[in-house]
Amino acid sequence: MDDLRWAAPFERMVQVIKFVRDRGPAYGYNLNMDKSIYLMAPIGRDISQDELFCRVNLLTTLGVPIQNIRVHPQCQSFVSPAVLTKRRLEWGCKVLGSFIGTDEYVLRELNNKMTKIQKLTDVLIQYPKSQFRYLLHRTCYDAKVNYWLRTQLPLHASRFIDSFREQQMRLVASYHGVYDKAEVDRRWPIVYEWYERATLPIENGGMAIRNMGIVTLTAYACSLVASLKRIAAIFPNWITLGPQGDLLQASYEASPEMSAQVIQCVKEYRRRVPQGTFKENDDFSAILKSIAHLESGSLASSREAQLQSSDHDLYQQLHATGRNVRRRSSQRVLYYDFVKVEFQRLLTRSKERAQAISQPGDDYDKTRYRNWLSLINSDSGAWLSAGPSPKMFEMSNNEFISAVCRRNTVDDATIPRYAPFISRENPQLFYCACDSRARPKSIDPFGYHFTGCKIGANAIRLHDEVVTIVAKLFRTLRVDAIVEPTRLFANAAEDASNQRPDIFLRNPRGLGRQIIIDVAVTGVDGQSRTSDEAVDRPLQARYDQKMAKYGHVAEQNNLRFIPAIFSHTGQIHDDFKALVREQIRHKLIDVEGEPKRSKIRGVMKWWTRCISMAIAKTASRNVAFKVARMRDAIMKDQDEFITREVNFDDGALVANDRANLDDVVCNADLYIANQEDFTQGAISQS
Repeated sequence: MDDLRWAAPFERMVQVIKFVRDRGPAYGYNLNMDKSIYLMAPIGRDISQDELFCRVNLLTTLGVPIQNIRVHPQCQSFVSPAVLTKRRLEWGCKVLGSFIGTDEYVLRELNNKMTKIQKLTDVLIQYPKSQFRYLLHRTCYDAKVNYWLRTQLPLHASRFIDSFREQQMRLVASYHGVYDKAEVDRRWPIVYEWYERATLPIENGGMAIRNMGIVTLTAYACSLVASLKRIAAIFPNWITLGPQGDLLQASYEASPEMSAQVIQCVKEYRRRVPQGTFKENDDFSAILKSIAHLESGSLASSREAQLQSSDHDLYQQLHATGRNVRRRSSQRVLYYDFVKVEFQRLLTRSKERAQAISQPGDDYDKTRYRNWLSLINSDSGAWLSAGPSPKMFEMSNNEFISAVCRRNTVDDATIPRYAPFISRENPQLFYCACDSRARPKSIDPFGYHFTGCKIGANAIRLHDEVVTIVAKLFRTLRVDAIVEPTRLFANAAEDASNQRPDIFLRNPRGLGRQIIIDVAVTGVDGQSRTSDEAVDRPLQARYDQKMAKYGHVAEQNNLRFIPAIFSHTGQIHDDFKALVREQIRHKLIDVEGEPKRSKIRGVMKWWTRCISMAIAKTASRNVAFKVARMRDAIMKDQDEFITREVNFDDGALVANDRANLDDVVCNADLYIANQEDFTQGAISQS
């Protein structure tokens, strides 16, 4: 046993303390009076000063420190305002990590907790690895607050959560390269939109950050329902249960303050989720019954799914969704019902902005919307869920921030932007002619163009990295994957002799024929995207191109051809996923006999994460490479401006000055070190 808490009238409490103090050591239980807190509650009348003195004196005689004796503000009505304020702030204690007591006490303690969380936020922001900071935020940081939201009254939690949301926003801003708190405050509306997007599930284009403002509306009520059996045993006049443990009645009058807060939270939830669980006229009892039904319904569906685990229809459903059947708590169900509505609201807002009339050349709202639609799948954001192990999953800060900015269509601070009113740079440096068009394309500030730019071999680099990881993954299945095989089509027409696919699978399982694979990685906002909603069109267009190139010649050589088509966002064409899933299944059959569906999903998820990470990292490196080239060009242009022709006759002197300047630039670090040594020597001599 560790901590215990007792509640009793004063005289009985004195007896309890004496009993435990005297008899407890024989059973190994010793009271630590320095940590013992006595809360003196009101008794329906004023406690006189003499009576209070006698009580305090008796408690101190028993060993309770006087500073640990806390008097409720309603015990005495005749005290001074200063004493009353002090008692309001002090009356309370911590129970299992949560706080009970007066409103003032609870709010003070929660504020103290928030001060610690603010310091924790500062520590996290200073953490040198952005990717690890995000993983800590997602898995640990948010979870610290959920417990308080489930155990503290909504009145108290709602004030606490506003401050916590600000801390979350600071962390979300850091994933986009914004670390300074003053900068976050200055760009508050924009950062708040980043935060809204980040709180969506990954498969909806978000970053799976927990929206605690939403959690606040249901956490306490769900915690209350989870504790109904214990509450009913202690307060039968408040909670009445049936013979099977089902809720029969919850009395509003038994705890009107708590009941009113629950109703108010649910009212706000119902306003924002009108088609959700709760009905318009639900009272306190009906609200708890609805939550209890969710809890029992989730458990029942989980058990039914387990009992029917061999059912073919269930297998097909799992195969299609790729999700585990597991029990979900009522809080989780309500949270994701809310998230669905929030997702539709944010997506509709983005669509309206995309369809609004914009300035010529400023169509980034359409780009943002199209990119978002291409992220609404289970593949594109898999890199966010990849931990730091193995080493290939680890991203540098620049790689991670660049990937997040591209994902959320946020300006990448490393990419130079042309400012026509103040800039002296050549505007042509901010355009790219890689498509050989008469009109060069402007470089977007998000890194989309740089990801697959044909100049500088970025497109080739991205393609080759994907080919490499796909071949290695097939080899983990003990499938012989040969990269860039030659002379595969010797029996084909002469014009096919130079055709060379990316990967040749020599011994695929279960398919009868050998397989050739050709990889393509395409953008999501190119000419093949016929409309905003045509999400799969870029992948399908590249798929058709590959089939036209290799399909016929593969059949001539008794080979099966499967294009492996990916997008810059990480989408994977269904045909390639079907091939991979089938090879995984056959590999597990060879090893385990009849494979578990969960094992197939697990291996498939591993494949997806590997491919998604390879695309995200290489795309970020491509952006960094092109940015470096772009900055070199800008600086060269600036040097030409700085050192432009001057009205001076001594050309040799000008040339010498330029050479000296170049020397200073190239050897700056050396000269700085020498200067520091010189300065230190001068100081010592003086």
